[in-house]
Amino acid sequence: MKLHFQLFSIYLLCLACSGKASDEHTDKLKNPMDKPWLLVTTFNHYYDSANTSELRKGKGFLYKLKGSDSKMQARWLGEFKPFKTVSIAEFIKCPQKGFMFIPIDSLNGLLKVVVTDSIDFFENPEKWRFTEKGQTPFDFNKQISLISITGVTAITRGSGIVADNQGIEFLTEKLKPWFAKTDVMHISNEVSFTPDCVFPRGGTKFCSKKEHFKAITDLGCDIVELTGNHNRDHGKDAFVKTYEWYMEQGIKPFGGGRNAKEANQPTIVTLKDSTRIGFIGFNELCPLGECAGENEPGANRWDSAKASKVIAEMKGKLKCNFVIVSMQFGEIDAYTPSATQRVICKQIIDFGADMIYGSQAHQIQQVIFYKNKPIYYGLGNFLFDQIHRIGVRQAFFLQNYFYRGKLIATKPVFTFMADTRQPTIANENQEWTMKKLVYP
Repeated sequence: MKLHFQLFSIYLLCLACSGKASDEHTDKLKNPMDKPWLLVTTFNHYYDSANTSELRKGKGFLYKLKGSDSKMQARWLGEFKPFKTVSIAEFIKCPQKGFMFIPIDSLNGLLKVVVTDSIDFFENPEKWRFTEKGQTPFDFNKQISLISITGVTAITRGSGIVADNQGIEFLTEKLKPWFAKTDVMHISNEVSFTPDCVFPRGGTKFCSKKEHFKAITDLGCDIVELTGNHNRDHGKDAFVKTYEWYMEQGIKPFGGGRNAKEANQPTIVTLKDSTRIGFIGFNELCPLGECAGENEPGANRWDSAKASKVIAEMKGKLKCNFVIVSMQFGEIDAYTPSATQRVICKQIIDFGADMIYGSQAHQIQQVIFYKNKPIYYGLGNFLFDQIHRIGVRQAFFLQNYFYRGKLIATKPVFTFMADTRQPTIANENQEWTMKKLVYP
């Protein structure tokens, strides 16, 4: 079995590296109302791309979707030699990881859409050619929405000094292109600005300079998470002024507020197809006294009864199609989650949430599914200064694609903090290493 896995891994490496599109069937999607079929694999598969010319030769495990009578199956898949015919549920559990074409309506968050013949469907839908005429009209630009979720942002200390010396654009240069097509951009900012901010050379009493908040607007931030531990490091006035600055910029806060009631208010965004996505955030421990009180600003303190009630309201009277929960857990330096993280995340899913991520993590942590819903225990640093060990340099952000009221695909984009404290997109080796750490 070990030898079989090694041979399959060698095959997949060749498959992923084969970048030329097949010379056959070069006609592309011309009619935006054609329904696409997408090549998928399981979410925790290490590979993100495949080449149909190799699949046609029977190299690798290509599965056929059970119970699907379709012109697309006859036109395109008749050329392939399926390894086995299975349902989507069976495909997800198959010990032999492989690929399968399925219609866009059948996508779910347990699957990963594969770059096929060097074409990423979500980046270049006009070039996609695996389609059929559908009874329900499909229009990518009107029906597919992208929500980006990022890890820790704190422009202070080393990253603040770099912004002073190199310019704020230097910090966002490698990241910004990835959010050009984002419909809803999330940033978890942990630091408030002060008019006389001086970056600490040591310690963790943090502030930001107001002019450095240009990074947030440059990235196109739409919603800002305030569950972080350091937003009150310079007192409540700094928190309130920063909070009100977000509002003035049209950026919706959640996970914190000018009092406890406001901090527990969810933020709801409406996507282009009228899907309603709700965000709510909590801080588990409030170790620096950063949580809100009746008349005190700060983060939304975790309480299981309160969480159960607000999630039920979001799914009920607030009519959210999808609920995303953020948790600022106690910090641990480990790729695996703590027992407390596991318990709380499962509770939150049991309360009705559809996705949960840990916004506290300076080090990436594992990704699992519970009741078929994703739990990202820690995304790592998005825009922060830590470079003192490998774990705090590694990170990823999430590109979440929604269609007809549901999450159909999530693409983790892996990043790596350079020696210059400039966040960069991870190279192939760095990405491979991180996938092995976060996909148990």
